[in-house]
Amino acid sequence: KFSDSDLNLSLLNSARIIQNWVNVTDPNPYTRDMYGDISSGEYRFRLPGDYRSPGVREVAMLINGVYTPISRLEFNQLNTASDRLTASNETQQKYAIGGGYLRLKITPTASVTAGIRIEYAAQVSYGDDDTAIIQLPLELHQCIYLMSAADLSQDLGYANWKDYYTFAKLIYDGWAEGFNTT
Repeated sequence: KFSDSDLNLSLLNSARIIQNWVNVTDPNPYTRDMYGDISSGEYRFRLPGDYRSPGVREVAMLINGVYTPISRLEFNQLNTASDRLTASNETQQKYAIGGGYLRLKITPTASVTAGIRIEYAAQVSYGDDDTAIIQLPLELHQCIYLMSAADLSQDLGYANWKDYYTFAKLIYDGWAEGFNTT
């Protein structure tokens, strides 16, 4: 009834739902680092292609040989050229995320190789083939299949599709309890 591409898409969409649940709960989700070169006069950096929103955990700039975290602004606080010009009175660098870019409040006046580090949560994927392991806790991999079963059962019109979803959520909730203990 379903082609391999239909099944793969359903599994991938299910994995992304589980990833959203994990990123809300887990204080240390699976992340990647991207290093970018700072160029004099350039205030924005394109986010990586596998970046998921929201997903930036930390942005740090290389200052005196050490990556130092900088503060985040809402994008509407850093939306125009005049906002960047007013930054000349500021001493603390800040950043905003919008339109697929990370934008700095203070435009750099010097170039620095690998001068910025962006730690981000990457969108889950199978990679180049179907054998890659999805970057989610192994305890939750069964949730992917249950969510996919719910998705496909609903497409087929089966009345019990919600049972699969409920079971996946129960497994996740049990896993998440480990983060709520004090």
